[in-house]
Amino acid sequence: MRSPSVDTTSADGRLFFQIIAAMAEFERSLIKDRTRAGLEAAKAQGRTGGRPSVVDEDVLTVARARKAKGRERQHHR
Repeated sequence: MRSPSVDTTSADGRLFFQIIAAMAEFERSLIKDRTRAGLEAAKAQGRTGGRPSVVDEDVLTVARARKAKGRERQHHR
């Protein structure tokens, strides 16, 4: 069974195609607006999105010290 196709070479086909495209663009815009509003509402409640960080201050301090120590070794060669 064939799916119906739109003849975009005719005026009617082009109009139909443009209407569907405009509806899709409108829906995408609504999704963006709703997402932004939801993120703003969550932020106002003190919630933040994203993956939790696995690096705490202690790990960061050790990493910075190791990085600085590595730089010192390179300069002494």
